[in-house]
Amino acid sequence: MSIWKVESIENEPSLRLRDWRVYEVLGVYGDEPSRHFVATQFGSQSGRVSSGIATYDSAARKGVTQSGRVYELVGRSGWSSDGEYVWNAYCRLNSARGVRDVTASLVASP
Repeated sequence: MSIWKVESIENEPSLRLRDWRVYEVLGVYGDEPSRHFVATQFGSQSGRVSSGIATYDSAARKGVTQSGRVYELVGRSGWSSDGEYVWNAYCRLNSARGVRDVTASLVASP
């Protein structure tokens, strides 16, 4: 599997995600914890990892990340093998530590 650079926010301001999870880590943005969407992207069917989640609206099931991109969570939380592959690479590249799955504490599946 390959990892590639994502489209610019101007070209891809929002995305829909399926088989999503939310992980919290330390070390990506200094010593502060950050939370990230890890999922399969609709359309491309590829794994996706967001930048840190800045805000999340549980009623709309949409989150805005530190990059300014809007992510919409579709369906139930789940597991994405492609998402996990990208997530593991992201953690290695960013020296992330203290990885925790916080999906249940952030959002409830419908």
